[in-house]
Amino acid sequence: MYNRSSEKWLIFLDIPVWFKEPFVAAQDLGLSVLHITKWPSRLPGVLEIETPTFSTDYLEQIIIEYQAHKNILGIWNVRDWHTPLVSQLNHAFFKDAQFPNPDVTNTCKNKVLFRRALDSTQLNPSYTLLGETIPKTRPFDNHMIVLKPSLGYGSIGVELVRPEQSFEAAFTRSRSSLAPLTETVSDLNNNKLSTSLLCEKFISGEEYSVEVFLSDGEATILGICEKAPMVEPYFEEIAYILPAQISDHHTNLLSDAAQSAAKVLDIRSGIAHMEFKIEGNHAYILDVGLRIGGNGLTHKLLSSAYGMNVTKAVLSELIGQPPKPFLEMIHTHTTLLYLFQIKGGGVIKSLPDSIEFQDENIETLEQVNFYNPGDTLTGYPNHSGLPGYALFEIQGDQSFINTSKEAILRRCSRELSFTYA
Repeated sequence: MYNRSSEKWLIFLDIPVWFKEPFVAAQDLGLSVLHITKWPSRLPGVLEIETPTFSTDYLEQIIIEYQAHKNILGIWNVRDWHTPLVSQLNHAFFKDAQFPNPDVTNTCKNKVLFRRALDSTQLNPSYTLLGETIPKTRPFDNHMIVLKPSLGYGSIGVELVRPEQSFEAAFTRSRSSLAPLTETVSDLNNNKLSTSLLCEKFISGEEYSVEVFLSDGEATILGICEKAPMVEPYFEEIAYILPAQISDHHTNLLSDAAQSAAKVLDIRSGIAHMEFKIEGNHAYILDVGLRIGGNGLTHKLLSSAYGMNVTKAVLSELIGQPPKPFLEMIHTHTTLLYLFQIKGGGVIKSLPDSIEFQDENIETLEQVNFYNPGDTLTGYPNHSGLPGYALFEIQGDQSFINTSKEAILRRCSRELSFTYA
């Protein structure tokens, strides 16, 4: 009988070409990688399969073929829309892999199931479900509202509607995104989920993300990020700042809310990227992603701000090794992550210039473009994807940090722009 190799393997699914850290982390953990992707990274020592599809049947065939002669421990992803599919495959083929189960991933992915699961808590804003036809009465009277496709990713189809704006037009725009979103995600998940629109009463106040790590059901708060105000009406993300410049009371409020959400949703392993708003003395949850946030970018935030290696911790948890050694806080540096904005969109003529600051207390750590001249970018509501990012470190007291982050955001908005043909 043929014996499988003693070499330990992980399958990576569709890792972005710029996100090299998972491959390095796997190597450091003594793991070999089989990468199934549409965009090969050509990294040395990585076995890659270039594929035109991520259908369940196709991936199952690959797993069965390679399981026959390789000791594969699990499958892992970073892109949000792959998470339910990866959960199903881990559940079917890799029983020992520590990954959220399919019920949990589907609940967190489907905004209707997500809200219903949290109805027993105080974390939900007021919400209602909308069907295929425009309701005769505008929901929530003259309050600002948010429309969300029940199934999707990247905030596509999510729209803020003010009282003076046309609800009917916004409903039509948001609903038009349902078919392509549902087709994309259900092709990946092999599971047709709800096609309702979720309508939520808008929550004012500051927005934060909470990065949570879970192992054997125990939740650890890795960090709380302050989020710069997003661009209306499509909630385009601008920037994250870690650690958030907030009071101890609000820190505790967000930490308690995140741990409560993890418990109710039964998230027991891996990482969760949770988004909240604080209104008055209350924390409302907006969304949960069961992956490293921002296609891996919160790894860079936590690494720069605290010295944590979140990717190595996630992979260790997946294969049943202790993750905690990689989650120790080594230092505290205020770090700002700026997300490039598409703005008008079109065919790229030139890329943003490098940005540097004369003040020695503000350092540009990284600036990365994901696209090249000749590529086409489209903005919301048909967003083509994040075009790049810049990472900055700020050293100084609280007053200097507050002044500097505003200065960084102003300069980035002016200078980190694509020129279109």
